[in-house]
Amino acid sequence: MVKKFLTAALLTVCTATANAGVISQKFWFGDDTSTATQELVVSSVDGTNIGALELNWGPLSFFFELFDDLGGTRVLNSVELKLTGTSTGSISGTNVGTNAADISLNLGANLTVRGFGGSIDLVTVFPEYSQTFLNVANGATVSSGNVTPNASNTETYTSTGGAHPLSALIFNSFIGTGNGSIEIDAAGVANAGAGGSGSIVYENSADGILEIVYKYTDVNAVSEPGYLAMLGFLLMTVARVRRS
Repeated sequence: MVKKFLTAALLTVCTATANAGVISQKFWFGDDTSTATQELVVSSVDGTNIGALELNWGPLSFFFELFDDLGGTRVLNSVELKLTGTSTGSISGTNVGTNAADISLNLGANLTVRGFGGSIDLVTVFPEYSQTFLNVANGATVSSGNVTPNASNTETYTSTGGAHPLSALIFNSFIGTGNGSIEIDAAGVANAGAGGSGSIVYENSADGILEIVYKYTDVNAVSEPGYLAMLGFLLMTVARVRRS
């Protein structure tokens, strides 16, 4: 069983406009060491498949800070989930058929963030290494070497809906006081396909960063243009009083 680790950092940033703001939370997750090495030998009857293996970890649950509207003085405009994932490892395939054959190697990890007790996918990425080796001789082995494919994806949720059919429901689940719960899950994938039978050997691990971004409006704040207009009016008033 592979151990996992998770660390988190909270960062609050206000934008230049006085009545808008951004709150960002970042979470780092992954394996604390390389995962297991496994081997599979498959004799394919129809000559189209060498074999497939999957290596999984998760779900890993953790807490994040909900958006507090402070009694209605702040309005949440959107929730962005930014997921970046990396799959680190190697894969090799051997043609044990009687004829030369092309061998396609694939290695990756499907990383998914889920909400509502793990029942709804919120954002997912699939960092994948993929390469086809042509005319691999009988008994020959081809290898990816050490590879680190990465991928990133951002999903945005609002109260008015969006691409996700449950966008508004997901958006509202991030509003409240205290903490909410979320899950991250990794499904490792390693496979090889060829025109003959063969074997594959692989190592694979996965890690990444999840960032939760709240974009909101402070309804009590005076916007910068309004503030400047008010300041100008006060200065004019003071000048008139001094002249009188």
